Amino acid sequence: MKRKFPNVLTLLLSFMLVFTALTWIVPAGRFERESFQNKQVVVPGTYHEVEQSGQGVMNFLSAPARGFEEAADIIGFVFLVAGAFGVVQKTGAIEAALSRVIAFGVRKPRYKLWIVSFLMVCFSLGGATFGMAEEVLVFVLLTIPLAQALGYDAVVGIAIPFVGAGAGFAGAFINPFTVGIAQGIAELAPGSGFGYRLVCWLIFTLTACLFVAHYAYRVEKEPNRSVLHGWESRWEQKDSESPELTRPRVLVLIALACSLAILVYGVQFWGWYILEIAGLFLGMGLLSAILAKLTPDETVKAFTHGAVDVVMAAVQSDDSTATAIG
Repeated sequence: MKRKFPNVLTLLLSFMLVFTALTWIVPAGRFERESFQNKQVVVPGTYHEVEQSGQGVMNFLSAPARGFEEAADIIGFVFLVAGAFGVVQKTGAIEAALSRVIAFGVRKPRYKLWIVSFLMVCFSLGGATFGMAEEVLVFVLLTIPLAQALGYDAVVGIAIPFVGAGAGFAGAFINPFTVGIAQGIAELAPGSGFGYRLVCWLIFTLTACLFVAHYAYRVEKEPNRSVLHGWESRWEQKDSESPELTRPRVLVLIALACSLAILVYGVQFWGWYILEIAGLFLGMGLLSAILAKLTPDETVKAFTHGAVDVVMAAVQSDDSTATAIG
């Protein structure tokens, strides 16, 4: 019988059980807190033990509900940001820009390894700033033909968006779905540790680019070293019409770039937090819909589709209470 890895909610339930049991075993303690920009944050070096308080069945069962109560702003934040990017994706601006890069790579093959690395950096920035992850699936149909046209295999085509976005997500310096949520749960000052995370992102992204470029170079020189050697010939390429980079889509891309720049500046210098960031992304989504001339119905459907994609992330964010019910 084939064993199946448990889903996320099953794992979270298991963790809650373990942490509830640990409240009877691990000595309890806490940090002192102070007010910082209208939010309570922990004070380093003030940890001290307190009286242990083991949790029972009712505490375990009510932990998710208390988590929703405590993390309501974070959950709403996740839905708003994801919905806004759903609207941006609906405009087709990102796909159109990628198609332009692909066309350049086919015309200028001497730059093809640089193009592979450039695209990976773009996807990495997406993962590091607005949490691009599953969204890269839609780009595979573009990057695989690109890789094959440049003399590489489908593995390179898949690695460009997946490894690129994965490296950025892992080393994110401003990703609201990882850094933002984690800082909210830990009650840390917004933007803290930015320099360290930026260095981590650079290292992760550079390593990912070198790894994929090295594999692509080997495959080009010796096609039999491809992990798909012998199967690649059976890949059927289907011509698909690339979205045109129209003026409205260019404006959407400019709005996206400006929003990300404002996000970084706002967090670092204006003390922005969850509410301000959510408002920024919501404004970006509405502006993108106006620039792309989406109808109200199209905008709402795109927003809803984007929000639905992160339902699991919103549910997961409430279980922080399980780690602190003691």
